Amino acid sequence: MRSNGKFLVAITASLFILACTPKPDEMSIDDRLSRVQNLIDENRYDEARDEVNYVLEQKPDMERAHAIKASISVHQAGIRIRDYFILETLFDEAPKGEAFINLSVLDRIKGRDKKDLEKLKKFLKTVNDVAITAQNISEKFEIIPVVDQDGADHLYNAVVDLENLKDPSNGVALFRGVIKLFYFKFLWRTQRLIPFGEGRFCAQSLGVLSNRLQIAGNYSVGMINDLAKGFPKSRASFESKAQQLGRAFKDARSVVEVVNVQTQTVQLWANAMTREQGLGEFQCDF
Repeated sequence: MRSNGKFLVAITASLFILACTPKPDEMSIDDRLSRVQNLIDENRYDEARDEVNYVLEQKPDMERAHAIKASISVHQAGIRIRDYFILETLFDEAPKGEAFINLSVLDRIKGRDKKDLEKLKKFLKTVNDVAITAQNISEKFEIIPVVDQDGADHLYNAVVDLENLKDPSNGVALFRGVIKLFYFKFLWRTQRLIPFGEGRFCAQSLGVLSNRLQIAGNYSVGMINDLAKGFPKSRASFESKAQQLGRAFKDARSVVEVVNVQTQTVQLWANAMTREQGLGEFQCDF
């Protein structure tokens, strides 16, 4: 009988513990997000994403939930973002200034007062400045590895998750800015933003190029503004850089947008202007 009594006591205790353990749908938001963190550490990403999506259904504007959801994708990309929160001073390094466009071709049209030729010169110089700035950003951060396509896809998902936050805290803005920097480096190195070399830039239609400049400008400026918020002491400097870069992209787009035939390539556009002035074919090999 004593044995049966002990058995009944054990069963009763077990049932009491089970009754007191919260069911998944009875967990608090904090407990559920803690569970998500544990699932991420265990590489159980699909379960973690399901859990955090449940939280976001209840609290769609919860910053912490959005940040944790983005961290799932970052973790899948094999990156520890916090290891790269030391990038502030690198933006202050002097640019290398390597030209992407062979600006010596502009020497052939010096002294020409034709308005269209002036537009061409302004456009090429502006795009060259933008390209140098983008390359400098990419090269300054050699500490940041270039991810492969799979990693880039995960980073893209992380950026999309965090773009839902319109006014993130400084910490989350920094988190988002560094993720964007990783993705920016991938986009630039793989020529997904603005292609250069071996005539690839010259082969772009003006309409496509204008669209690329807009996307690249918006992304770059947004990235730098996020970093500005994440580095309060250098905020003014970062915001100034963002404004300068934004103006450069806008200036480049303003030239091509007024061209009547947006389907023509940079090469054909340049040729039309140089031929009109008796200068023959424009050497567009960049």
